Amino acid sequence: MRAIKLVWLVAIVLISSLLYADVKADYESLSLTDLTYKANYGDAKAQNVLGIKYGSGDGVLQDYSEALKWFQLSADQGFTGAFFNVGLLYYCGNGVAQDYKTAGKWFLKAAEQGEPYAQCNLGIMYYYGQGFAQNYHEAVTWYRLSADQGNADAQVNLSKMYYVGEGVLQHYEEAARLSRLAAEQGDSTAQCNLALMYSKGQGVEQNDEQAYFWYLLACTDDKSDTYDFAVKNRDIAVKKLTDTQIAKAQNEALAWKRSDNQ
Repeated sequence: MRAIKLVWLVAIVLISSLLYADVKADYESLSLTDLTYKANYGDAKAQNVLGIKYGSGDGVLQDYSEALKWFQLSADQGFTGAFFNVGLLYYCGNGVAQDYKTAGKWFLKAAEQGEPYAQCNLGIMYYYGQGFAQNYHEAVTWYRLSADQGNADAQVNLSKMYYVGEGVLQHYEEAARLSRLAAEQGDSTAQCNLALMYSKGQGVEQNDEQAYFWYLLACTDDKSDTYDFAVKNRDIAVKKLTDTQIAKAQNEALAWKRSDNQ
């Protein structure tokens, strides 16, 4: 029996997408000169945004060392987003030698302030034993905190642990519930996992039409790690359905995509 495909979205989040909304309204319209002025005069949010610009090459030449300088200055003032960003650079080895222990220290600072991406990343690090002793129970703890805030990556990863029974008792229903939460956010890995659980009747009532529906949605993103798996299994699932069932699932998937794009 083929196991559930669990492609981990190892989710060290891109700098350009990190916590920008917290400061975007105040700082988006600032010129680089004005932003640098504020940063030089100790504005922690400006320092973090300037770090994001250097880290992502937004309006400046990409320079991770310069990004780290500004993130560190912001972090020294206690800005949560900067805690995460310093950790990110240490985790990836951008602008500094890769150092999982230091990355973990900074992610922990952000996670303790409730930052869901940092919580998810701590879960990943505990799961793999990166910077910490491998500990599935700690991974579950941090994934759950992040998942409860709606983080799809954490929901996928925690679902995997319930499916397999790592750090928790195996529980297909909880795995399916978490996969659905992430799938409904458009996560293609979760959509594949939920489809497979429907096809096997694991944690949900067996339903080939629902399996086909979720595979259809997962096939939307042809750049995802799960695309080939989704296409292959979509083509297997469709053979189990009547023409009426196929049309219904396709219409529902089309309606879903339209509503998601509005």
